[in-house]
Amino acid sequence: MTENSIIENLSQEILNHDLTAAQIIQIVAATVEQVLSQRSKANSPLHPQVEEMRKLREAVSCLREEKSSGPPPPPVQDVPFSTEVLVA
Repeated sequence: MTENSIIENLSQEILNHDLTAAQIIQIVAATVEQVLSQRSKANSPLHPQVEEMRKLREAVSCLREEKSSGPPPPPVQDVPFSTEVLVA
């Protein structure tokens, strides 16, 4: 898979879903890791970058676990609409 096709797939994943910031970060990290690992097959000096991406993915995973173990977000409250507001 080429870098362009990886990036194209990433764009489609993000556009086709309602993703949270953490999910987008995880997708981007995974994509960058794929690109770097493909480059590292040709150039061995990039291995530290692949390792750094692995660490970033672990950090994102830990953040997601922390978020899921916390209290749920407050429910969304509907605010009634009044036409009297428009008259004033």
